[in-house]
Amino acid sequence: MDGPEFIRQIGRSWEFFKQLTLDRTLIWKASLPVDEDFRRVALAPESFYAEIYRVGLSRSSYNFLLSDYSYFQFSWDSERRLEAGLFSKPLDCRGTRRAGYFGSMGSVRGDGRSVT
Repeated sequence: MDGPEFIRQIGRSWEFFKQLTLDRTLIWKASLPVDEDFRRVALAPESFYAEIYRVGLSRSSYNFLLSDYSYFQFSWDSERRLEAGLFSKPLDCRGTRRAGYFGSMGSVRGDGRSVT
């Protein structure tokens, strides 16, 4: 997949959720730029999932937001590296560390390795 095709797929994903009436806000219809503040919190071992989620939401660090306030992040760097992540709205994440949730979120790099 090349960059223009990646961007087309973001648009198609958004249209899919619109057809299901699950859409809320489209922010970026292109590869998401790196947000260093979000990245810092997401990679900190002491961060809880709910905190990571809130930082991404408050900084609009996502491509699009769904009606339930879950959001998607899509990033393309090259044909060998693309990233996609779903951040579901946490119900109650007190006492739950980031690592357990990232495994279940299905955030996987284009090369097949999990994003942590």
